Amino acid sequence: MTPLIEELARVAGDDHGRWVHWGVTTQNVTQTGDVLVLGEVHRRLTRLMGEILTGLADQARRTATRILK
Repeated sequence: MTPLIEELARVAGDDHGRWVHWGVTTQNVTQTGDVLVLGEVHRRLTRLMGEILTGLADQARRTATRILK
C-alpha cells in the first residue's frame, strides 16, 4: 500500500498530496479489497454448488429409475 499512497500523493501535488491518506487507513483499503474478493468467491462457489447439486439430483433420478424397474 505504501508505494500506491506515495504515488497518489505525488500526482496530487504538494497542496493536496498530504491529504491522500487522510481519513482512509490502509486497513480500510485492504479490508474493502478482501470483501470484494470474498464476494466473487461466494458467487463462484454458489454457482459450482448449484451445478454439483443439479448433477447429483440427475444421477439420483437415473439411479432410482433403474432400481425401481
